[in-house]
Order: sequence, then structure tokens, then C-alpha cells
Amino acid sequence: MPDDERAVGSGLTFSFDHRKNDGYAEVSVEADGMLARADLHPPIGDGLPLAPDYVENLLARAGIVSGLQNEAIAEACLAANLDRKPSIGLVVARGVAPEPSVPEHVELSGKAAAAAEPGPDSRTEADEPDEADAARVDWREKSPFVVVAQGEILGSLVSERPGSDGVDIFGKVLPSSRLAPQTYAEGENVEFANGVLRAKTAGRLVIAGNRVAVDPTLRLKTGIGYHTGHVNFPGDIDVSGVVRDGFRVHCGGKAVFRDTLDASDVSVHGDLECRQGLIGRETALVRVGGSASARFIESCRIAARGEVRVVSAIVSSRVWTLGRVEAGDRGRIVGGEIWAARGVTCGVLGNHAGIHTVVKAGSDFAVQQRLDETRTRLEKLASRTSKLKALARERPGARVEAALAASQREELELIQLVETLVDRLDVDEGATVEIRQEVNPGVIVDICRVRLEIRERAGKCRFRLDKAAGRILVER
Repeated sequence: MPDDERAVGSGLTFSFDHRKNDGYAEVSVEADGMLARADLHPPIGDGLPLAPDYVENLLARAGIVSGLQNEAIAEACLAANLDRKPSIGLVVARGVAPEPSVPEHVELSGKAAAAAEPGPDSRTEADEPDEADAARVDWREKSPFVVVAQGEILGSLVSERPGSDGVDIFGKVLPSSRLAPQTYAEGENVEFANGVLRAKTAGRLVIAGNRVAVDPTLRLKTGIGYHTGHVNFPGDIDVSGVVRDGFRVHCGGKAVFRDTLDASDVSVHGDLECRQGLIGRETALVRVGGSASARFIESCRIAARGEVRVVSAIVSSRVWTLGRVEAGDRGRIVGGEIWAARGVTCGVLGNHAGIHTVVKAGSDFAVQQRLDETRTRLEKLASRTSKLKALARERPGARVEAALAASQREELELIQLVETLVDRLDVDEGATVEIRQEVNPGVIVDICRVRLEIRERAGKCRFRLDKAAGRILVER
């Protein structure tokens, strides 16, 4: 066969004349010239056996000179002669592919590597799963954002790797190539040191071109819904748009909501800022580790360690704060209950309809909540102790006496805890409730557990505690 035809390697089958009944072989070559296979046919009757030399000579005459699988050929010939069964598709020659050289580069790893791959998730704020989809996957638990921790490794340096030439089965040298892999460099809040890309802060991973960055603020311009899933972010969040019902928002830093926040489950470690308003949903609770501010608060339960500030009104809400509630000169507080350890300032307290409104100042709401829980436990335990006493009288015994003694010990411990909590309940006897315009009937002012019920409308005034007299003074 001419050399040029051999070099093409067009998948032709090669065989040579042989006597009838002799063992023989047929060789086929892959189109790329990198692999040759043979079908070995055993002798029939008194035909000559199939010899390895015959197969190797056939390969040589076909121009196949590299990557010969001599051992496999010898074993297959022996098996064909002994078992008189053909061997089909035996690999008789295999080329060596060239190994490309790889320059030194930074390769992503872990979450970063997964984030760099294009994903199928293309949800938008208008998307909502149908019933069948919702039954398979809770899309609220799926987040399209990749969040990394401070110090998390995002990539590492890969050393240069030299390449090597290859050769096909016809002996043709296949030169090595040089790859140009994607390499990555540090962006904002990412450092490269000791061959490692590492996040300098916790936040959202951002890969733009060859830059790897971490944004400590999660910016959501289309609200929170099925396109975002529940939001659980370690840093600050900045949200424009609607927060859909049933979605949790947990923020490790400061949270800013530029539109009205319809809260279902909101927890903010830092400050909470609602540029418009804050509306609660049924049993929803908003927890704030710092201060909270909003244009208005309506039908909401909110607990904050710092101040709670509103511009227009707090309506039918329960607000707990270890700081002060500030509603300014014009802000209204109507209905619900306010617990403010450092006091309250507002324009109008209550309304002309006499809606029930309670303001408690000077006391620690967290201590009060724990006190309520302890008293509930104490009531249940007292009932159990009473039953054990009755049982001990009717059927005395060691086990009953031991249970009674344990119940009485626990009851005593709870009584002591209640006494301790009561002592810690009042934190600011100087707390005041300041009214800049008017206070209405139906309002109850409580300062350090001293109560005053407002029965007549009054104008601008200030309520403060006279501890010695055990009453609340009204200063006009």
C-alpha cells in the first residue's frame, strides 16, 4: 500500500492473501491513526495456525510501526489456535497522544470553582414554582448566591507542567501544544499569599473575568422571593423591592430595606433601617441586635437591643427595646404595647377613640420574658409537687418520697430564680415618657412597674417616676 494512503489512516481494513483453512487476520485503523484493531480468525481443520509473526508482518506491511501490542497479539494468537474461536476487535497498536504544556496559573477550588461554572438556575422575581415543582424542591431553601466565610480558600497556584510530543501508530511525531488555561487574580476583599487565594472577609463571592472578589454587602434590587430563596447572609444586606410572604431574612450585619418590609421572619445582627415602613405578618417577629428605624411600624412584633425610631406612627404593634422608643414631635403610638427600658418620646399617645395602649418604661423586657417563662414553669411544678404530696399520703414509699423531694428542690430553685429576676427587672428608674402634643384616655403608663391609667385627655407633658412616693408624676 502506498505510504501516502497509510498516513491518512482512513479506517480501512488490511488483510493479505492466505490459503483456505489457514488462520488469518484483518486489521482496521482508526481515522486519526492512533489505534489499530485486529480480528483474528483461527485455522479450520488442517489449516496452518495463526502466528504472531504473521500478524506483525501484516501490521508492518500496512505501515504500522509504533505502539505495537506484541504480548496481546501473542496471547490472542495462542488462544485462537487452541480454542478455535475468533478474537474480534483486539487492540494491536496504540499511539501516544501528545501532552500539552501548562503554564503556571491560579485555579479556583471549592465553592469558587462551582460558581465559575455556568449553572441552570435563571430564576427571576416573577417566577413561582407550580405545585409539582414545589413538591419536589423547596425553592425557598435554594439560594443563587455563593456565600464564603472569612479566611476561606478560593483557589490555589498550579505549577508549570512541561509537555511531551506524541506519536501515532505510523510513527509520525505529534508535536506538543501549549495550553492557555484561565487564571485568576485577587479582587476586592481577596488576598493572594503563599500560593493561595483567600477571602479576607465573609460575604458574597463575585467572579468577574479573571478577578475573584468578595462583597460584604448583599444587594438585592428586585426584592426577596423565589428568585432569591431565604436570605441568610453574614454581612450587610441592601434590599429594594418586595419581600414576599414566607421568606426568612437573616442578616449578620446591617440591613437596609428601601421599600416597605412585610416581615415574616427577620433577624438582623446589626442595625435595621426600613426607609418606608415595617408591617408584621401574623406571628412574625423581627429581631434586631442594634437599633431599628422605620417610617412607620404596623401590626408588628419587634425586639431590639438599641433604640427604635419611627417618623410617623407605631400602630397596633408590640415593641420591645433595651433602648428608647423615639417617635419625634409628630409621631403617634396607637394601640399595642411598648416596652422601652430607657423611655419613650412621641407626639401623640393613644387616640380619641380610647384604644387600649400600654407603654412600659424603665424595665428590661428580656428579663420580663424570662421571668414569665420561669413563673409558668413554677406553676406547673407546684401542681406536680401537690400531686406528689397527696400520693405520698395515700401510698407512702421510697420512690414517691424521692420524687417529692426532687420536685421540692427544683421548686425552691425556681423561686430563688424568680426573686433574682425581679431584682434585675428594673434597669432605669430615671426613664421618662415624653408627650409632645397629647395623651389620650385608654393609655396606661408603667415606669418600673408603677402604673398610671390616663382617664382624661392631656396636652404636652412628661411622665416620670417618683420612687420615694411610689407613684408616677405628670409634669406639664
